[in-house]
Amino acid sequence: MHRLYPIFLLLLTCAIAFGQEGTKRPLPAIKLETAPVIDGDPSDEVWKKVEPVTGFWDIQEGKLVAEQTRVRLAYNATHIFVAFEMTDSKTDEIISKETQEDSRFTNDAELAEDTVDVRFDTFSTNTSGGSSFFSINSIGTKSANLAGGRAKKTEWKGDWLAFAKRTPTGWTAEMQIPWGILNYPNQKAAQSFGINFFRYHARLKLPSYWANIGPQGREELQGIWTGVETPAPPKPKLSVLPYIITGFDAKTRPIVRTGFDARFPLSAEMTAVGSVNPDFGTIEGAVESVGFSRTERSVVERRPFFLEGQNFFRAGEGYDIGQFFYPRRIRSFDIGTKLYGKLNKKDSIGIMQTMTIGERLDAVVNWSHKESPFETYGIFTNVKASRADNASVASANYQKEWGKFAFSTRYAQSNDNGKSALASANTIWYSDKNNFSFLGYNDTNDKFRIPDGLIGFTGIKGWEFYDELTYQWRGGAVQESNSEFSYSHNNK
Repeated sequence: MHRLYPIFLLLLTCAIAFGQEGTKRPLPAIKLETAPVIDGDPSDEVWKKVEPVTGFWDIQEGKLVAEQTRVRLAYNATHIFVAFEMTDSKTDEIISKETQEDSRFTNDAELAEDTVDVRFDTFSTNTSGGSSFFSINSIGTKSANLAGGRAKKTEWKGDWLAFAKRTPTGWTAEMQIPWGILNYPNQKAAQSFGINFFRYHARLKLPSYWANIGPQGREELQGIWTGVETPAPPKPKLSVLPYIITGFDAKTRPIVRTGFDARFPLSAEMTAVGSVNPDFGTIEGAVESVGFSRTERSVVERRPFFLEGQNFFRAGEGYDIGQFFYPRRIRSFDIGTKLYGKLNKKDSIGIMQTMTIGERLDAVVNWSHKESPFETYGIFTNVKASRADNASVASANYQKEWGKFAFSTRYAQSNDNGKSALASANTIWYSDKNNFSFLGYNDTNDKFRIPDGLIGFTGIKGWEFYDELTYQWRGGAVQESNSEFSYSHNNK
């Protein structure tokens, strides 16, 4: 590996020389004494006290969009209020189809619809996973995705209001978000949060952002909501969701199955979750694609226990060694516990243990330290113990960004029933406008194994280069053009 260092050193020097950082767009906080009426119509007198912001960007072209969006943002001691006004010159072509709440709206050309959302990064993580998203489409269907991962149980996630209305010039929407649904630092002084507003104009296939984060989604360029006087976080409250299912077995004998899920926020930053005899059979499962693949596919997780705090257990990527925690490896268990959250502004942790009594035990620990918005390192470990299989893995990772350039490295060692194996991945990537490229060196032993993870390939030692150029056409028969090029060289 020592022969590789000069190459990486040269590329890192280029990154420092050419890296650039943007300026955050500020938005001063406005506190209201009287709450506006939330009905989808922002003509309430209260809103006249709030100056709207506009200037939404086409992030691909780097220019303001023609049909703009106006947003008003305010708050009081209990809620955050947001009002949107979307102009559209062809109101009869506004598209909205989804009626199921929390359906996660898509921007796919065939399925996209008119939506807007607000994004709060309360801990200034400068990552999409660290932000809470609140979305609504033009017929009033709402969808929320809370920072850190939160199961879709309303009892755990919390509820919020949102309404939308059509107007002669487009459509409007309003939101009322309880402070209690968000996690944020507990401090008396006024705070600043990362923030952004997003609109998808379905007729034009046009995404636009209030803060221009660029085609590569550089979250460090998001806006900043300043001078927010947050209320004291709500007192910790234990939520217990028991269940009982009755039925008959194959011999028509009556059976009864019981269990419960529990969630307890230890603080605004730390949460504990427990599950006893969970009933995963009643949860809608993700359907795996039938398309050809040379490796096992990654299937979306939908079980509430594993969704809770999922971002605190995330380690490894597809262009890395692999996913170091893939919860579908754990099909069921009798008892499960999780502890996850932020230890302080820079450190976060996720600890999980599941057990099938007398048969199997799985444990995961993931610690991450964010030294700055552009520098992160962490440690991950996973252990599986059963009668027939005892395996473990430990890894350390580091990532540094310089504007458009970034460097990441990960080293890991596995122990598979007494047999040790090593893996490493070093990657430099560059992202600018519509181009994404990376150059990596991967060395993964063919005996390397992550017990509760997902690896595409093992037995790899060599270079890999990948380049992707994407351009979305704003009109005509061709809506999007995508060009990819990849090259890999395996020394084995």
